Amino acid sequence: NLEWGEIVSEIGAIINAGSDTTAIALTQTLELLIKHPQHLQHLRQELDSVLEPDETIAPYDKVKDLPFLKACIDESLRVIPPTSAGLPRRTPPEGAQILDQWIPGDTSVNMTIYATHRDPKVFPHAETYNPMRWMDPNERRRMEPLFIPFSAGARGCIGRNISYLEQTVLLASVVRRYGMALPSKEWTPELDEGTNLLVKEMPVKVWRRRI
Repeated sequence: NLEWGEIVSEIGAIINAGSDTTAIALTQTLELLIKHPQHLQHLRQELDSVLEPDETIAPYDKVKDLPFLKACIDESLRVIPPTSAGLPRRTPPEGAQILDQWIPGDTSVNMTIYATHRDPKVFPHAETYNPMRWMDPNERRRMEPLFIPFSAGARGCIGRNISYLEQTVLLASVVRRYGMALPSKEWTPELDEGTNLLVKEMPVKVWRRRI
């Protein structure tokens, strides 16, 4: 019984925000793990330690709290956030103080996620894919205030939890079950930047892994 415009809006949110972004994140995580075999091997060892040989799909309850799995996902979201553009906000009519600058009312402002995740004061060697940076709880707490792949605040992504659930189960299942290789060590994906950082074709050789 919804109006047609609301139906279109709901479907658009589900597809664009709820599906494309998670697919982009998983594609980038697989690419980065294949290019960093030491991290891929570490992740497989963690997964093999908790999953049974016949568990084709990783049960969420078994993998949801695995620290290195979470670190691999978060580091991928940091290096290549699926929504890389600055998501616009508008200051209230009376204006707002942002850091050390006064911004007039009704002004569109944003904070670019891609650039924020490359602040060397927060993320040393920011261009390097290094999941280990998230393994120290004190370091994680220090970095998290500027880790904003889902934006932040009252207008942050409402699909954050389901995206983490989907990425956790699918990544754990695929990485444990299959071996993968890119066309070459030098291959890099072609990206098409809009609101989302769309990944074009990524040819991957896949084979069943002996567990």
